[in-house]
Amino acid sequence: MIEKYSDLILRGAKTSKVSSYHLASRIKQEVGPFLSHASISGTVPRI
Repeated sequence: MIEKYSDLILRGAKTSKVSSYHLASRIKQEVGPFLSHASISGTVPRI
């Protein structure tokens, strides 16, 4: 099953009781505007 990033963010927000908007903005802040980091490319295996 392939999960979309939006689903993962929503699940993470629910689990951690943190706003999904906050999580998404922190991801963008950490990765930057180019969205080319290996961890979001879908090529890094989940552990």
